[in-house]
Amino acid sequence: MLPTDNGLPKGHKHAQKVLNGLGLGYEKIHACKNNCMLFYKEHETLDTCLICNEARFKMTSQNRTTNIPQKVMCYLPLKPRLQRLYMSTHTATDMRWHKEKWVDDDVMRHPADGEAWKEFDQTFPEFAADPRNVRLGLATDGFNPYEVLNQHHNTWPIFVFPYNLPPWKCMKKEYMMMTVLITEDPGRSIDVYLRPLVDELKDLWTNGVRTYDKLTGKMFTLRAAVMWTVNDFPAYAMVSGWSTKGYMACPVCKEDVTSGWHVGKVCYLGHQRWSSPDHEWREKDKEFDGNTERRLRPREWSGDEILEYLNRLDFAPFGKTVSRTRPSTHMNWTHKPMLFELPYWSKLKLRHNPDVMHVEKNVFDTLVGTILDIEGKTKDTIKARLDLERIGIRRGLWMNKDSDKARRDLAFFSMKPNDKKEFLKFVSSVKFPDGYASNIARCVNVDGGKFTGLKSHDYHVFMQRLLPVGIRHLLPEDVVKPIMLLSRFFFQLTAKTLLKTDILQLRHDIVQVLCKFEMIFPPGFFTSMMHVMVHLPEEALLAGPVNYRWIYPIERLLGELKKSVRNRAKPEGSIIEAWVQYESLTFCGILLPQWILDRAATTVEPRSFPAVTVEPAAAISSVFTESAPPSFSLLRRPNPTPEMSNLIRRRRAVTTTPSSEPPAQPTSAATAPALMDHLAVGPAGS
Repeated sequence: MLPTDNGLPKGHKHAQKVLNGLGLGYEKIHACKNNCMLFYKEHETLDTCLICNEARFKMTSQNRTTNIPQKVMCYLPLKPRLQRLYMSTHTATDMRWHKEKWVDDDVMRHPADGEAWKEFDQTFPEFAADPRNVRLGLATDGFNPYEVLNQHHNTWPIFVFPYNLPPWKCMKKEYMMMTVLITEDPGRSIDVYLRPLVDELKDLWTNGVRTYDKLTGKMFTLRAAVMWTVNDFPAYAMVSGWSTKGYMACPVCKEDVTSGWHVGKVCYLGHQRWSSPDHEWREKDKEFDGNTERRLRPREWSGDEILEYLNRLDFAPFGKTVSRTRPSTHMNWTHKPMLFELPYWSKLKLRHNPDVMHVEKNVFDTLVGTILDIEGKTKDTIKARLDLERIGIRRGLWMNKDSDKARRDLAFFSMKPNDKKEFLKFVSSVKFPDGYASNIARCVNVDGGKFTGLKSHDYHVFMQRLLPVGIRHLLPEDVVKPIMLLSRFFFQLTAKTLLKTDILQLRHDIVQVLCKFEMIFPPGFFTSMMHVMVHLPEEALLAGPVNYRWIYPIERLLGELKKSVRNRAKPEGSIIEAWVQYESLTFCGILLPQWILDRAATTVEPRSFPAVTVEPAAAISSVFTESAPPSFSLLRRPNPTPEMSNLIRRRRAVTTTPSSEPPAQPTSAATAPALMDHLAVGPAGS
């Protein structure tokens, strides 16, 4: 199909060599089998781990050392991936959007509208003076690279993404950058694998990197800073160093959180603390957990206070073999986060964001499981009823002991069997426009009285659209009102644009919702996810709209990475190779000459399209090390061959062009031949 003298790579290996010349490769760094350390920099020549004495390389059955490492992480350097953003006029212009086209009003449509961004500019005016300096977000999440779920294997990539871009390009796949790929769940040892990235981020902040700006045609020093991280709650604990389990699970309230032991687990109550000091709810003890509440809302620690406190603590080294016993002086701190090595990290107003997607999903599971009284998901259990009796509150929900055997009567906040069936039938009958939501009806089990197979976005749509409509006539008004207020809370919080006045109202509404829930549901209802909601409006005020700080884009990207696995024995190898190829092709698409893009958009015969020749890999120099605009000599238009010239002459010979427009006349069978005389014949007229 192709001419014999075409310049396409001859095979996969040759194509890889060509792509490697772009400078978007990756490094393999050996790691300890127990996640204790990396064999990196000054430890690169070691053969055993300094902490657990585990061998670096695998051993044969005859106890002979091989050259195969026990564990390998992949690191993708960040600097060339940031530099490529300025190699195109279009992306170089977009990277200035946050400063040059930002609108200063009460509408929050971008992270630049948040208080954290503005305070960062005031604290570091030298960094903020150049709009080309990159503001980054960091996210990590684990996923199973296999299609079958019985394979207990987790792959953990770490992504960064620039926030300089306009809203319609921010968080898009083509601008996301994978920096680290870990072959298992690292736990708190994730800081071990963050070492190369943190070293590069420190250098980008202190020294920067010389970069060519295509828009101005000049070199400049590019600097970068991480504004915050985005994680679900388990990954939040890994990155922040604060355990999200136990009596002090809230990373914002820390030691001042109101928690207690109920129904065999820790529950988080006392949300009257966020109400006004003279609110009537503070004096009501029987309606809540049996205690009056006179304390104010917990004080949040500043970054400098956290750093000073962590510097006084001694933590055990990383690794699986190290004891994890924590003294009481450590509170919930498991380790000192490596991100505090960044000079600006302790000055940030907001360092970590809990993922709103997972918060909404877990809140929905808890709420709907309880009002539908789904076995295994409801929080209204026998233990919960006995706990109410132990505390001495809400006598109407105690166990019924009229007969010889105590029984749990249906609570007023749960649907009756007929009402439950009516609600499920309503959900199964709802039809959504194409692309708005998936077919939620397939997840409804009317006879079983439960939902199965809901996806993350299904929870999102269900919570905000279906739940307030479906329950309004099936539950008491005192139960329906706070649930509808909760649905409106998530609907407004997850909007693409926010008003600051609306956020202040949301901060008031969520306190109302949680306090009313405490007067309705048993204490076992209030998990850590229910409590975290009280902090979400404050974080929106600091960092802007939620759609820049949730895991939906990351989850979609992980789904695509899962499809790239070809070698099931080494899934990370397939993933990293596919990602590097995608990055390289995306970068080439940005740098292709405009005439190629124009010709590709037209419909012509394949043989009439000019061939593109590619130089050998040895002739390709990195575009990032040049001190002048990159040359496009690698992608040049070749001289036309005799066959191509003959083809062009034949097309011109058979193509006729009318000298003037044909006279207007009605189209009919009689006039059709006359109209055909004015049409171009041949490929040019197709």
